Amino acid sequence: MTRSAVSAVSRSARLDEPCESSRRGVVVRAEADDRHDRFNGAVAKGFIGIYSFELFFPECHSLKEKRMHLRSVKAQLTKRVACSISEVDHHDVWQRSRLTIACVTRDSREADRLLDTAERWLAGQEFELLSHERDLVTLDD
Repeated sequence: MTRSAVSAVSRSARLDEPCESSRRGVVVRAEADDRHDRFNGAVAKGFIGIYSFELFFPECHSLKEKRMHLRSVKAQLTKRVACSISEVDHHDVWQRSRLTIACVTRDSREADRLLDTAERWLAGQEFELLSHERDLVTLDD
């Protein structure tokens, strides 16, 4: 039996039934994958840290200026925190913007640390941090 015929036989075999080849007494057996059993136990589901905040840019006099500042803020936070970030409100207002950050981690402490880093960086900038909300979500919630 050729290699392709053996692989076709092993692919078509059910996991719990042995497949036999008549040539040279070769027995091809499809066995259950051990990795599958490993993942049936308790699996960590991960945590999602969400940080929503409103910024005020007093020096902006146009949407173009505001978008320039927002591009910089989004790039810096993405680099520092490794998160996803999006402007979610005040799209047509010159001096205000509402952004939301989301980061996914295995550990709740790591998500809190990332959100703390983002909050500290935002508080130290020239623009004003008007309001902010934090939440930590898991699939068990």
